[in-house]
Amino acid sequence: MKRLPDERVSYFWDGNGELAQSYARILKLPEGQPAWDVYFAFNRGVEWKNGPPSPGYWMHQLHGQPPERFLKGEKLAEETNKLLQTKN
Repeated sequence: MKRLPDERVSYFWDGNGELAQSYARILKLPEGQPAWDVYFAFNRGVEWKNGPPSPGYWMHQLHGQPPERFLKGEKLAEETNKLLQTKN
């Protein structure tokens, strides 16, 4: 939590992996591949309703996923800043 000392950042623990499976479906990952080592940025105003919201942008460190989405900190920061500047 010390890495992102911003009040807009939230941290959660999902010991059973339910969220990882939910996001695997949202991201259309192969059956059985959980969505972990993924990094999400959400559009302004996105709320958690009946299920997890889709990210406005995401990157990963997964095997066999799109190389253009493989985690590059500068790219993630750039896309996150774009989302922060977008109005609702």
